Amino acid sequence: MRVATFRGAALNDALMIIDNQARRRQVLARFAQKAGRNPVALDNAAEIADHHALIERANIAFVHESLLADVATELRFSNPGIVIVGLTSGPEQNAFPRMQEADLFAPETMPFVQFQYLLASAERFAAERRLSAERSALRVSLVHWYHER
Repeated sequence: MRVATFRGAALNDALMIIDNQARRRQVLARFAQKAGRNPVALDNAAEIADHHALIERANIAFVHESLLADVATELRFSNPGIVIVGLTSGPEQNAFPRMQEADLFAPETMPFVQFQYLLASAERFAAERRLSAERSALRVSLVHWYHER
């Protein structure tokens, strides 16, 4: 398994996890072209568990459909607020049963406009998750404070 990260304003530390190296190069090139940024690949990434620091600061993870079942739990454990975008290699309607671990899904060959929309949706979803997590943490701390009084 390979992990690649995008850095920059358009893709705020997004992860991309794709199993096949040739496919990974193709998808990274497409995403880099659409985002106007060059992806930074971590070529020595063998296991997702080795990259907790990277996962913790990521907002979005683009995960190929073949790896969703394997990595979604680990991603959510490391970063409960991460938004997982499943990338399909075929028609979206055929991928739906396999994509239950994803928050959003899209074809890896999506056009530029769809990519921009997907990115905006994922970033909005990530922001809502962070806000929800902050509210939950505040509630828990208020409950603890009340019981300590």
